[in-house]
Amino acid sequence: MRALRAAGTAAIALLCAWALWQWCVVPLRIDLAKPVLKQKTETVVRARNSAGAVPLARETAARIEILLAEDPYDIDLLLLLATNLEAAGRIEDAMAVVQRALAVEPRPELHFAASMLYLQLGNLPAAIDSAEVAVRFKPVLVLQLSGELRNEVRRRLGMSPTKG
Repeated sequence: MRALRAAGTAAIALLCAWALWQWCVVPLRIDLAKPVLKQKTETVVRARNSAGAVPLARETAARIEILLAEDPYDIDLLLLLATNLEAAGRIEDAMAVVQRALAVEPRPELHFAASMLYLQLGNLPAAIDSAEVAVRFKPVLVLQLSGELRNEVRRRLGMSPTKG
């Protein structure tokens, strides 16, 4: 009987340790890493055409992927990863990450990101569809569109083509 009680106590202790790790330590580690990763990503975006941007984007993406292994549903990390993959020239991979994020939480910003990636992939119809969804739920995003994409989204949503 004692052996059974000891085994039960050990199992409960292990379960508690696992829960503490999963629900306290992992989120804390991710939250502490996010500001640094955001800063590096902003540096990548600002230096997009410089020689150092691609290696920094690759390094930052690798760090983000490590954290995503612990929390694969963190939307902020997924957006940071997509931005770094795009900056590293991995547009298809960035699109896959944005699609993964959209499956978790369909935010307007994610639809907008998908639209921009579709443009880079040469898929204007899909870019228009994604931009339309983004602008429908967050109209201010129309100001970030340009050219044919902006005009078509405005037309579909019944917006005046000359108003901001």
